[in-house]
Amino acid sequence: MSDKSFFSRILGGGSGDDETNVFSPEALGRKESSRGRGGPPPPEEEQRPQGLTVERAAEVIDDLPPEVPRDSAVRIVRGTLLAAGIQVEDLERSTRARESKLNSEMDLARERQEQLRYRTEDDVRSLEEEIRRVREACDAGIAEEEQRISRAVDGIEGIKRVRAFFSFPDPEEEQEASEPVEDPPVDETQVFEPFDADETRVLRRRGGTFGAAEEPADTPLEGPSPYRDPHGPPDRR
Repeated sequence: MSDKSFFSRILGGGSGDDETNVFSPEALGRKESSRGRGGPPPPEEEQRPQGLTVERAAEVIDDLPPEVPRDSAVRIVRGTLLAAGIQVEDLERSTRARESKLNSEMDLARERQEQLRYRTEDDVRSLEEEIRRVREACDAGIAEEEQRISRAVDGIEGIKRVRAFFSFPDPEEEQEASEPVEDPPVDETQVFEPFDADETRVLRRRGGTFGAAEEPADTPLEGPSPYRDPHGPPDRR
């Protein structure tokens, strides 16, 4: 590590670091004049050295060359800070303020964790209690229905014993006996005899008036019947 890089990390770090603020002599003069006038000292959070944060100081310590003894490294860092106008006492106060703030943040985080665990356990207990009540209601309903089934089975067994004792017919046999017996289907096919000229009769009106009683004529019609089979036997008259 070069001396320039080492001292640049102490005095301000990289150019892109948002936390870099140079502790100027003018700021030191205003600070000393404020103390000389007997004004109240600034809060510890405001006493952080503007050119060196606690986090950057920790990085600088971690980056010290391992071959340099600790006492020599402390003297070098102190001299460098003093040359830049940064008091080591301000860094010490800044470390106390930063540590107090971080401890408070940790305490608040642990408190939130406990609250979260408590709320979660309370919700879980509520859900478990609800599940237990639902299961108990389900078991009670199943037991009640099982009792109804058992009573119905006992009743059916008693009915069967009574019917068997008096030789009552079974309901299925009574139902079969009460059903009407269907007659076999009747063949409605009619056979028609062929027409014959000898059996042909003509209905005549009496008195020649329309609407009078009709009587069959004794005289068969002259001529062969138009419905007679031409290939049948000849007409005998």
